[in-house]
Amino acid sequence: MGKKIFYIIIAIVVLLAVYYLVGPTKQVEGPTPGDELPIENDFGSKIVYTTNVELDPGPFEADCEARGGTFDGCGSVCEPEADICAEVCAYTCDLSGEDAGENATTTTENGTSTEME
Repeated sequence: MGKKIFYIIIAIVVLLAVYYLVGPTKQVEGPTPGDELPIENDFGSKIVYTTNVELDPGPFEADCEARGGTFDGCGSVCEPEADICAEVCAYTCDLSGEDAGENATTTTENGTSTEME
């Protein structure tokens, strides 16, 4: 009888350990209105909020609108005049008042890039 109780106790301890190691995890839902929003960079004319685009964009859009900017759900993480930049989507807010199309480039058939105005 003593070995049987010992094995039952061991089984319970193992099950509890497995539950706490692999069980349900707390999910981060992101900021809600009124919370302080995360800001990775503030370049003056552009704010980079976060690269975690899994978060609800609503609070970020509202903050950008309150600042008088244009929200971009997949903006660049680099400063506006950067020569080289990693292509990573981030929630950004353009405060410069420029339309994104104004700085667009086009590539010709021979491979050269020109700025469109």
